[in-house]
Amino acid sequence: MIRLAYIFLLTGIFCVLELILRNFGLFFPFCALFVFYIATAFGTGWGIATACLGALALDSCGSGASHPWSILIFIAAVLFASIWLHQAEADSILMNFLPGLLIPFPVWLLSGIFFSQHFFTGMAEQFPTLFPVSAFSAIWLPIMIFLLDTLNTKLSLPLYTDAKTNLKLKLK
Repeated sequence: MIRLAYIFLLTGIFCVLELILRNFGLFFPFCALFVFYIATAFGTGWGIATACLGALALDSCGSGASHPWSILIFIAAVLFASIWLHQAEADSILMNFLPGLLIPFPVWLLSGIFFSQHFFTGMAEQFPTLFPVSAFSAIWLPIMIFLLDTLNTKLSLPLYTDAKTNLKLKLK
């Protein structure tokens, strides 16, 4: 029950932060990074549930899209989390700057497809903002992992830093 309340509360917080930035014309994938975190720490099933909840929150609150595109981003984040967990050394918090660096690219691409009337013009206008967003995201993801793992320790929830160890124990 605590896990469900935790996911609802934090998904809401990260969606609100993302929507506030969108209102100022900025994009930062707070919710996609949180979905990546949940899919790694709690598992793919919880990641998909968080993806659906986050997409519902972002797309129904008037994100300006005529299509519910956020679910595509979040499912891609869940798949990326699964690949990252199985292939990379995800047990080091600092190593996780790489997913933080890569996650904004599909967000930027799909938002350009669904938001702009003129795809190439819209993408060219938004392209210069992609690199600062990726750099900030690369810094934010390890910080978010540290903060949420600290909270998870106090709530006795699964930790992101233990996900690789838990996966190895499951496979044995």
